[in-house]
Amino acid sequence: MTELPQFCHRGNFALNLSDRQDRGADGAENCHMDIGQAINAIRKRKHLKLDAVAYDAGTDTGYLSRIENDGRKPSLKMLEQIAAALDTPVSSIFALAEGRGESAEIPDDFIDAGTDGLAVDLVQLRQSFRALTTANRRIAVELLKALERTQA
Repeated sequence: MTELPQFCHRGNFALNLSDRQDRGADGAENCHMDIGQAINAIRKRKHLKLDAVAYDAGTDTGYLSRIENDGRKPSLKMLEQIAAALDTPVSSIFALAEGRGESAEIPDDFIDAGTDGLAVDLVQLRQSFRALTTANRRIAVELLKALERTQA
């Protein structure tokens, strides 16, 4: 697993606290989804160079750098091209950008999930799991272990 920077959350949006932490007049954190940071994390996790991903995505290195550093918001078409260059579904980029908790981690199978739907399943499972009480989380883990044993 690769550890990512700290995030703050408001709804489905995340902001890297190590880079920026804005507060409104009421003192509440102002957070927004950071697609660029998710792209950067996936690219680095896969040990890909910025210029190689930019070339494969059909854009220039400077533009991709501005996206990663939150200077630009990519269009959906550009995001699809970047995802293809990273060999990662767009849903994985969104899921990572919307990561919840004290810190976001990237499981190896999440980044390499491809288009088989595993990344989406993992996000849904994670969201449901977080909504459970501690006692129910233990029960859910035991149920999953029992299901796994029945498949063997």
